[in-house]
Amino acid sequence: MTLEHDLDIRRHVRLVDDASWDLGIVDKLHAHKDGGVRHRAFSVFMFSLDRRLLLQQRAATKYHWPLVWSNSCCGHPLSKSSVLGDAALRLQQELNVQAIDLTEAGTVEYRFDDSASDLTEWELNHVLFGTIGSTVAPNPDEVAATELVTPQQLREACVGRNMSAWFSTVLDTLLTSEVFLESKFSSEWQPTQGDRQ
Repeated sequence: MTLEHDLDIRRHVRLVDDASWDLGIVDKLHAHKDGGVRHRAFSVFMFSLDRRLLLQQRAATKYHWPLVWSNSCCGHPLSKSSVLGDAALRLQQELNVQAIDLTEAGTVEYRFDDSASDLTEWELNHVLFGTIGSTVAPNPDEVAATELVTPQQLREACVGRNMSAWFSTVLDTLLTSEVFLESKFSSEWQPTQGDRQ
């Protein structure tokens, strides 16, 4: 077990420079204050066996972006080499779910301000996807609700719900990645303008 894995991945993030080199670990809240500092993150898209996408609504107790709907799971890996492992752990912590064939689709950098909390998400985000391998049993401290959606239902959800600031950016990265387009999900989830709204 390394020092990085001894730390709680829910409370720390790894800073990165503009070339994606790791700069060290800092407290998560510090990384989001005063305009934020660039740090490594991941966004996971999990699909059911019938290829519906799992959405989650963030818990009301989240210190920023509470109760917004987003992709299946988000988090902060503590090293570039452990992104998949840390994402699998976070899936366990938030949703009590096993991931099958967790795969990285690509990375995207973004910066979004949360006016309600005065915090900033400045992230180099690793976009991941996989298949749900067990029953979803959300941790109520992390997740307020979940829903499995088809592409059409996702389009309707994006119009009628408060979605996370980063959702359309990470979804677009997933849907247009070569890795995803070559996956078993691509026939149902072809990237369309409606999917990215």
